[in-house]
Amino acid sequence: MTEPATDIHVFVASDGATLGLSVMADGSNLPQDVAWERRDVVPMIAERLALHVTNAHVAMTNLIMRGYHLSRRSAQILRFPEPNRNSS
Repeated sequence: MTEPATDIHVFVASDGATLGLSVMADGSNLPQDVAWERRDVVPMIAERLALHVTNAHVAMTNLIMRGYHLSRRSAQILRFPEPNRNSS
């Protein structure tokens, strides 16, 4: 007989840029430098985690090893440095 999947609590940071997944219902193991709002509860199954994060298997590994997983909700934009000379 298999064990039921662990519940994973989905949180969004107050700035809206970061998603936090936690095994703790109150999210107390998430970074405390921002406020977290709970949005959903899903079972720790890759297909269900994939609704919230890009790589569900990485998220599952972090949840098992650390008890939480953080993910950006949008792409991080890296700017190229300005050229220091003309390239003509």
